[in-house]
Amino acid sequence: MSDGSMGESAAGRPRDRRALVLFALAIAVYLITRLYALDRFPIFFHADEAFGPLTAASLLTNGLSDAYQRLLPVYFEPAPNRWMPIGTVYAHLLTVALFGKSIIATRATTALVTAVGAAAVALALRDGFHARRWWAGALVLGAMPTWFLHSRTGFEAAMMTAAFAVFLWTYLRYRRDGGRFWSCAAVTAGAATFYAYSNGQSLMAVLGILLLLVDGRFHWSQRRALGPALALGLVLLIPFARFRVAHPGAEIEHLRAIDSYIVDPAASAGDKALGFARRYAFGLHPRFWFISHDVDNPLHWAEERWPTIRPALMLGGNLDIERHRYRGRGHIALWMLPFLVVGLVGALRRWRSPAHRTVLLAVLATPFGAATAGVGVTRVLAFVVPAAVLITLGIEAVIDVAGRWLARERASTRGWASSLAVLAARWRSRAPGVVTGLCFIALAGANVELLTTALRTGDRWYDDYGLYGMQWGAAQLFDDVIPSLLAADPDAQVLVTSDWANAADRLPYFFLDFEQTRRVRSRSVSDPLTRLIELSDDEIWIVTDHELDGVRKSGKFAPPEIVRTLNWPDGRPGFHAVRLRYAAGVDKVFAAERAERRKLVEAAVVLDGQNVVVRHSVSDMGSPAELFDGDPSTLLRGMEANPLIIEMAFPTPRALTGIAAHFAHMPFTWSADLFAPDADEPVTYAQTVTDVPDGDAHGDLAFDAGPAAVSRLKLTIHQDDLEDEAHIHVRELTLR
Repeated sequence: MSDGSMGESAAGRPRDRRALVLFALAIAVYLITRLYALDRFPIFFHADEAFGPLTAASLLTNGLSDAYQRLLPVYFEPAPNRWMPIGTVYAHLLTVALFGKSIIATRATTALVTAVGAAAVALALRDGFHARRWWAGALVLGAMPTWFLHSRTGFEAAMMTAAFAVFLWTYLRYRRDGGRFWSCAAVTAGAATFYAYSNGQSLMAVLGILLLLVDGRFHWSQRRALGPALALGLVLLIPFARFRVAHPGAEIEHLRAIDSYIVDPAASAGDKALGFARRYAFGLHPRFWFISHDVDNPLHWAEERWPTIRPALMLGGNLDIERHRYRGRGHIALWMLPFLVVGLVGALRRWRSPAHRTVLLAVLATPFGAATAGVGVTRVLAFVVPAAVLITLGIEAVIDVAGRWLARERASTRGWASSLAVLAARWRSRAPGVVTGLCFIALAGANVELLTTALRTGDRWYDDYGLYGMQWGAAQLFDDVIPSLLAADPDAQVLVTSDWANAADRLPYFFLDFEQTRRVRSRSVSDPLTRLIELSDDEIWIVTDHELDGVRKSGKFAPPEIVRTLNWPDGRPGFHAVRLRYAAGVDKVFAAERAERRKLVEAAVVLDGQNVVVRHSVSDMGSPAELFDGDPSTLLRGMEANPLIIEMAFPTPRALTGIAAHFAHMPFTWSADLFAPDADEPVTYAQTVTDVPDGDAHGDLAFDAGPAAVSRLKLTIHQDDLEDEAHIHVRELTLR
């Protein structure tokens, strides 16, 4: 292996015809192993994969504008109050226009984009490091189990990582050659990374600052050529600036939505700093990347013997969920670890080389965004790009060292070593490319082996096919079962359980045509289980086997009529299409349950130094303590009460001059009953708010003529656009 200071003749060798042929073959192997049987592996089709094509279809319908009439938007709202940059939507425009929405078209779009990223890794090795076997970078990347899995999905993280690979290559070309073209190319690729996925923003921000600092002299030497790049960068920042002006609190809301410790008001600055450091370190931890997440920590014996070293072994990280794992493998193949170490040591020794320094800074930047929440492989997937570069450099270094050792051993008198060296020398003299050929075969074979193993056994790697596991069944339900049910009965209405997958309500719009979607709804079977609703024989409920078991055990239904059953891949019953009918006398059962749920429940809360007893309507989310924690992202949500009752009894009567409330968006009427000590009749204040602007609702009551001291406070909150049952969200209460 040689660095950027090698001579002209050596620098020209990677560009020979044989290397170009091997590069073309490597990309062919990569494409075959990405594109073959895309509908069979991964075995799930996640609703997040459907978001890109659905949004692309909407943009095409609306003249490339979104629902807010913004032309060519970059930021989208995949969930309420959760804005994200998802520029990968534009990669789906052409495929949706040509082929419509399908699993194969969606995943093939990602696969083709990631092939560009694989090529960029190889070209970075050629142009930045002058590696003789630069083409191997594409195969090394392709042979990483986590990259194999995610490059065959529709997840935005894979496309963002491919864009990051292109940025790394173009920046190395700019750093080597300078000039306007490569500086503009690097800025464009950096913007593509920035807008592709939320973690791309932090990645490019951190890496951009680092490169600006360490390469400052070079940038200054290129100042005359950087004008167009700076102008282009300012233009490409316009979508970000527009978004910040329109949604100034979006980043905080996003952190709250993903339950980040950064926005936890109970955590101190020191706790947050330690939490960031632990998560950041875990994003680079060999345990996370190279050891299978399907096995116990292989270093548990050391943790048991020396508990104090646990932070150094695990650093407080969590293992990835099943659908993001390749069964029995680390995210990066364990055999690559020694080569990564060799490449890393070599890069550290060559820190003064711009290319080596850049790839090391890329390693350091990749976990930054994930460390603000929790490390998961999709959040740190960009790490595979500098890792592939370092691993390839390590492979090249090992081959070079072995070659030099064999050359020295030719003159040795030691029998076995001399014979081996002579044999190797003769072999290499007769077939100059044999080592290169063996390297290609091994790496290509590793890619093919990942594919064949996944297709042969991947559907039975895990036995949890539900919400917290593989979320299997989208294609099987919406491509087969549901269309056949609709075709068999023109009056049928299909209600699909919403509890088996994230954002399952997107899936009908991805798989079904307009007429079919009018007859399909997403609805939880918990609705008819918890409250009396009207059931029709025209309704076919699709429920999981576990949900059907709950229906049977509830005693509220006549024996369900099973229309069709869909088994999990391991043969167990998975989904059932059923007709539901209530059992006789069920109305009395619901009435008794409802009366029981309307009883107030009691909890203790420390408020202004007092242990206050809080009695409230039954809730299905949150706790009374979260009403007073100063964090509007936490809440108490009523299960069904309308009005929602909250009573507070103060052991020591206190003065109250008013109360403010923060609710979810709703028109409401609320009242406050203030009881003085020993008083039977309260002083009551009330407020009605009918005109609620976008966002949450707020109430404020001033107690201008209330008791001097209050021993009990009763709040009654009614959602005015609903009848008896409502999920009333109370985010915050502030007593004055």
